Amino acid sequence: MISILVSTSNRLFYLERMLASLEACPLGDIEVLLAVTGNDQESYGWLQNKKSHYSFKLYSFLLDSTASLGPRNFLISKAQGEWLLFLGDDVVIPKEYWELAKEQLDKEHICFGGPELVHPEGSRFEHLVALAQQSSLSTGTTNLRHQPFGGDHSNLHIERKFLLCNFWIKASAFTEEFFSAEEHLLFYQLRKLDHNASYIPDLFLYHHKSQGWKELCKTYFMAGFSRIKLFFKYPVYLEIHYLLPLIFLFLHFSFLIMPQLFFLFITVYLALNLSSSTNLVKLQRKPAFFTFVVVAIQYVIVLSYALGSLYSAFYHLKMHLVSHTRG
Repeated sequence: MISILVSTSNRLFYLERMLASLEACPLGDIEVLLAVTGNDQESYGWLQNKKSHYSFKLYSFLLDSTASLGPRNFLISKAQGEWLLFLGDDVVIPKEYWELAKEQLDKEHICFGGPELVHPEGSRFEHLVALAQQSSLSTGTTNLRHQPFGGDHSNLHIERKFLLCNFWIKASAFTEEFFSAEEHLLFYQLRKLDHNASYIPDLFLYHHKSQGWKELCKTYFMAGFSRIKLFFKYPVYLEIHYLLPLIFLFLHFSFLIMPQLFFLFITVYLALNLSSSTNLVKLQRKPAFFTFVVVAIQYVIVLSYALGSLYSAFYHLKMHLVSHTRG
C-alpha cells in the first residue's frame, strides 16, 4: 500500500483540485491522509462530506497545530503504507505521473522525487514567477527544485532538488534518529544519514505559484520566517548560505553611511539580475519586455525572504530571552 500525506489549511479550492487530479490517475492500492490545520472547519467539513465520493480511501484529521512539523509527523503515525508520498495541497498531478512513480518503487533507493512546474494553464504572472525561481539569484541553491533536468543529479545537495510537495520515502526510514517530517529538517537528516535521494526529472507535477505581488511577498516572507524559526529550534541545522539574503538586505542600508558602496552593490546586482532574467526569458521564448518583470520578481523574492528572516530572528530572540528570564 502507498500512503499519500497532505497538510492543508484554508485552501479548499486548491485541495479540491488536487484530489480531482489524483482521482483521475490509475492509483491502485492507496490511502490519502489529510491533516487540516489552522481551525479550518470549512475544509474539514467538506472532506467529511465528500470522502465517500472518491475511489481511494480518504482520512481527514482536524489538528490544532498550524505548523507543518506536527501535522506531517501525525500523519506518519497513522499511515499504513510501505511507501509514503508527501504532496502539497496545491498541486495538480499529471496522469502519466503515477506509472512513472510505480517504476521506482522496486528500485534500490529509500527515497525519490522530481521537480515541480507551473501548470500550463497558469496565469501569466505564475509563469513569470516560475522563471524567476529557476535563477540562483532568487532561490539560491534550491533553484533546481523548479526546473526539470536530465542526467544524474545524485551528488547534488538534497535540498537543492526536492520539495515536500513531490517526495516519496519508505515508511521504514523514520526511526528514533530520523524523527521529523518537517521539510527542511527531513532533508537535513537524510543528508546527515547518507540517505541519497534519486532525482527523477520526468516525475514532475504542477504546483501553484503566486498570482500577484502581495501573495509573492507573503510566500517568501513566511519562507524566511520559517527557516530562521528552525535555526532557533535546531541550532545544529544552521547553514550560513541561508543567511545570505540578510546580507543583501543590510547592504541596502549602506546608502546611509557609504553611498558609493550602495551604488556599486546595486549596479552589480542589477547587472547580474538583468543578465539572468534575459537568459531565462530567451530560453522560454517569452516576449523580451517580460525580462523586466522577472528582474522585479527576483528582487522581491530575495527582499521578502530577508525581511521574513530578520523579523523571525528578532521575534524568536525576544521569545528566547523572555523564556530565559522567567526560568
